[in-house]
Amino acid sequence: MKINFILIFFILISSTAPFVYAEESINERLVRVEESIKNLSQQMDLLRQNINRRFDDERVFNYFILGGIFTLLTLIGTLIVIILWDRRSSLKPVQQ
Repeated sequence: MKINFILIFFILISSTAPFVYAEESINERLVRVEESIKNLSQQMDLLRQNINRRFDDERVFNYFILGGIFTLLTLIGTLIVIILWDRRSSLKPVQQ
């Protein structure tokens, strides 16, 4: 009977030892996976910041283009008004 208890004791001890080693390797793998997820998260944050910076640069460029277009339209409108005013003022002496 004593031999059976000793045999069962050794079987239980030998069966639990691989689980301990398996848990350690699983824990190490989980730590590596968590680190890689953190690295990926940091890389995604950097990419998001770069994309936001590029959008801001494009927005500023578009504002400059729109400002130039409206400036040209204003100058063309002013030129047309000056031309019409000059024609009208130059035709007044002829009409009188």
